[in-house]
Amino acid sequence: VYSIDGKPKEVNVTAPLDYMQKTYPAVMYFPEAKIYPETDAKIFALNGIISFTFVTNSLNYDLGENDIKEISFIFELIKKCSFVSEGEIFAVGSSVGSVKAFLSAKTFGAELAGVAVADAICDFEGQYRMNSGSAQICTVICGGTPEEVPDEYNNRSAVKFSNAILCPVLTVNYTQNPSFSAAQCEDLKKAISKKDKSFKVLAASKDMVVHL
Repeated sequence: VYSIDGKPKEVNVTAPLDYMQKTYPAVMYFPEAKIYPETDAKIFALNGIISFTFVTNSLNYDLGENDIKEISFIFELIKKCSFVSEGEIFAVGSSVGSVKAFLSAKTFGAELAGVAVADAICDFEGQYRMNSGSAQICTVICGGTPEEVPDEYNNRSAVKFSNAILCPVLTVNYTQNPSFSAAQCEDLKKAISKKDKSFKVLAASKDMVVHL
């Protein structure tokens, strides 16, 4: 438990049992609000990964300066941990949490070892236009519609700051999910490819598309 600008924050840390005897890679985990992140944390630990899970819900996400301050605070803390392997800090997120993972890539550049996201939101304005539920959440987070505050949407869209993404990115989107568009990942692929960086389809089916 810690405080950012006087506001209490919480991150849960889960590690393999022998974390004091050896070093492990670490993930900053930004889960989607309605899942059970403690289960994912256990899976990370069983696979030799230390997880720092941010405790929040979708409407507590600011995805702006306040969240970047929080991410930066935890990132610097992780770098000081003797049980975390040097140069092996990743950002993992789903749904709205995927935006935090992309913001981590934007903020830390090549210092971040990689990003992995599911149900990825790469274009915040595109997410706003998905359905009325998405529009409501995006409006609350950004403080208005894309027409009213376009910069707020651009600042949260990986397709707009793709030139700042210097680490490997893995995206997983389900093609039949009405709440998240796999086409957004294709748009990010195109944006990254324009910067002479590789971003390709790793696997695809009628149900799922994976980019790396």
